[in-house]
Amino acid sequence: MTDTPNPGWPGQPPADNQQPEWAPQPGWAPQPGAAPEPGPVPGQPWPPAPGAPQFGGYAPPKAPAIDFAKINPMAYLVVGGGLLALIFSMVPYYTATVSVNFLGIQDSESVNGNAWNGFFGWFGVLLLLAAAALVALKELKVFEHAMVPMFTLIASGVGLICIFLSLFVDPISTASIGGGYSSTDLQAMGITVSYGHNIGFWVCLIAALASVAGAVMLFMAAQNAAKPAVYPPAGYPPAGFPPMQQPQQWPMQQPPIQEPPIQEPPQQWPPAAPPAV
Repeated sequence: MTDTPNPGWPGQPPADNQQPEWAPQPGWAPQPGAAPEPGPVPGQPWPPAPGAPQFGGYAPPKAPAIDFAKINPMAYLVVGGGLLALIFSMVPYYTATVSVNFLGIQDSESVNGNAWNGFFGWFGVLLLLAAAALVALKELKVFEHAMVPMFTLIASGVGLICIFLSLFVDPISTASIGGGYSSTDLQAMGITVSYGHNIGFWVCLIAALASVAGAVMLFMAAQNAAKPAVYPPAGYPPAGFPPMQQPQQWPMQQPPIQEPPIQEPPQQWPPAAPPAV
């Protein structure tokens, strides 16, 4: 007996006067005015479905989002100190006041200079900026070297020293103000020159102190994180359990041996008479 395939199955020719399953039904026609369904462009693949991965089935990795809540607050102190020093290094930093008293005529005039007019000023600001850049790169997961906290502390500390030294070194010289005359000659002519520091210096000094404080805290946190974890000894009871008994010393002390009490014979009543002699 030969099995006859069922007409109309996939892969089998249709029977006589029978339409295949995949053929349109008689009388079918598209609705008038309906836009034709878009099809693939000849020679081009089908467009991917919405939400499907691109690049041949591989989705490119997304950059990790920065959680600012997890950033150490001391990092903001170092970065803010560097930026604040940069801004106020461009305002009046050094100042020199020229006072004239000649034939009863008194007058004074001030000359200002920013931090970039003297070595210790601009070098200290650059070091604070370097410390801020190191901290920012570490917190943004761009440069996570283990020595970043130490480099940050060194840069901010040397920057503070430089800015403090600019308190005693004024780049505005007497010769540049007095036209080449010395301070003795100027005083003989009734001209006095006094030097000082303006708001730019004091703000940069405060910014340097804040940067050093933040760098110290970051360095201490890194040192604590680098210490190996100390685990409790084996058998140590967890929290909430009574403490273990102390181990006994060796040799172990034996409990004292208790001797049984001496049992006396029971006495008779009335007591027996003593034997006659």
